[in-house]
Amino acid sequence: MGKLKLMENRAPKKVHLLLGVGVALMAAVLFGLSTPFAKLLLGNTAPVMLAGLLYLGSGIGLSVLYFTRRTASEAPLTRPDLYHRHGHSP
Repeated sequence: MGKLKLMENRAPKKVHLLLGVGVALMAAVLFGLSTPFAKLLLGNTAPVMLAGLLYLGSGIGLSVLYFTRRTASEAPLTRPDLYHRHGHSP
């Protein structure tokens, strides 16, 4: 019975690991594709404007993820939590 429990605990870790690796590889591919795309834009756009557009696109993308992937809310921080975070005791 104990061995079965160990195997049940391993499966979710493997799934999370594979998901994490997949997300990391996708981020690497998208990062690699952004350089040639940015070079195409650089011919007609000032470097500062290009940087601003890239940051704007990143902000829009992260905002979409933030508003569409709402999960269970976390417990709010309390005063004792803040003391522990900054290395002080209450």
